[in-house]
Order: sequence, then structure tokens, then C-alpha cells
Amino acid sequence: MFLTKDQEIIKRGYQPYPKIINPTITFLNSMEKLFNLEYNKKKNQVSRLKISDALFYSEKFLTAYYKLHKVRYIQKSNSSKKIYIEQEISPLQLPIFLKSSDDLFNGELLIHIPKNQEYPLMFQGIILNKQITELTSGSYVHEITHSQLDSVKESIRYYQNSEILSIFNELLHDYLLDKNERILRVQDSRRIYEIFTCAQELFQYHKEKIHKSRRDLLEDTLYVSSGVKAYHLFSLFYFGNDAVKYHIINAIQQIFDGKLTVEDLLDEYEIKLNNISIKKMEKYFTR
Repeated sequence: MFLTKDQEIIKRGYQPYPKIINPTITFLNSMEKLFNLEYNKKKNQVSRLKISDALFYSEKFLTAYYKLHKVRYIQKSNSSKKIYIEQEISPLQLPIFLKSSDDLFNGELLIHIPKNQEYPLMFQGIILNKQITELTSGSYVHEITHSQLDSVKESIRYYQNSEILSIFNELLHDYLLDKNERILRVQDSRRIYEIFTCAQELFQYHKEKIHKSRRDLLEDTLYVSSGVKAYHLFSLFYFGNDAVKYHIINAIQQIFDGKLTVEDLLDEYEIKLNNISIKKMEKYFTR
């Protein structure tokens, strides 16, 4: 069943028909400045890993910081008929499929959206890049975070906020994996490039009337909005004292448990797509 992006957004429980971001030239220039700053830094390399080691680091992080709830797993039976078997399992038990890709950060949570029932969503597995590196561990954390959010109805109200905690946890994991911040710096380079290029495409669409599909425009909106807000939140954690760090992690756990929404956390710290978030990013990227 093919869904338009707007149909998918509604099916997944977000507020319908989100607006496309219209970035200002000031915002675009700020992102370009941060991108150039990161691009001109010393380039860091990542090492190959065994998949068992990559998953070990991921699971060690996730179980140390969070209590993960079970998710609904759906698989096709071995019979010739189209029979599907559902069961509740730990997200760490979801099958992993390795796929060749030029993107070392590549990962995807395979979601099955029922025709007549929006929630809870069911999951079929996780795709990771066939080339296993130190980045794979963070990619796995990213997708497991999605499983915790996507399996709880209305944990996220707005589609444009749906990548924030997955990006945050990926950054936090990479930061903790290497105290010299080598892996984190690689992640930073990738994320600021993503934010800048998506903002650039949105700017060109609005100002230069470049044709793009609504699906592409919504995805650009998602990665600009979530990326900036994730870095604002991570900056608060990175520079915060132990009490702030504990409070953020505890709030994320409550979101996983369905007691808070992502927007509640954003409101508490006044995290928006505005100049304050840009200042937080500038402080972080010039650390």
C-alpha cells in the first residue's frame, strides 16, 4: 500500500499537513558558517568494527541510560500463504539486515503500518550499512530510539520534531564512546552538512521557485527542524551540570514511557527554531 507523505504522517499519529519551513537568508548564512567551520577542521577517521562489537557498544549505552519497553514485531510465516505472526519483543531483538550503501551513517527502522489501526505500530527489523564501522553503533542507537518513540501513541505531536531524540541519542552515544570526541566530530560534520544542504534546498524552493515534490520538502523540513533542535538540546547536556544531564535523560525516559511528549521537553527548555537555538549551535560547534 503506497501512502503519500501526508497520509503517512497522519497514520503515524502526527498533526496533519505540516507546513514547509521557509528559512531566512540570515538562518542560511548561519548554517553555512557552521558548515564551513566544521569542514575546515582536521578530518577524523573512523575504524572498521565487527558487528558484534558495534552492537555491544550500542546495547551498553542504551541499557545504562534507559529502560527500553517491548515493541510489536511482525514477521511473515514460513508457509506459502500470506500469514503474519505478531509478538512483543525487546527492540534489541529486532532482526538486523545489512545493506550496501555509500552512506556510512545509513540506518532504517522497518515499520509496518496496519491498514485499520494506527497504533501501536509494528516493526519488521532494522537495516544497517553492510560496512560496519564505529559509526554503525550510533546508527543502531538512532533506530532503537525511533522504536521507543514510534511505538507510543502521541509521544511526538509534530512530524518536524520526530528526529530530535534519535539524533540526540546518537550524538550522546558517540560522545561517550570516545572521550577525545573523534567519532562525535565525524558525526557533527555529517549533521551540519545535512542541516545546511536541506536549508539551502528549502531556500531555493521558496526564493528561486525550484521545483521539488512535497515529500522531499517535508523531509528537508524534518531534518532542518529536528537537527537544529537536537543540537540545542545536546548543547544543554554537553555544557550542563550533572543535575541538568540527569533531568534531560529522565525526561527522555518519561517520553519513552508515554508520560511526556517531545514537545513537553522542548517547551521546558524553550527549544525552538530561532536565534537562541542558532546561538547554542554556535557555542557548541566552536567549542
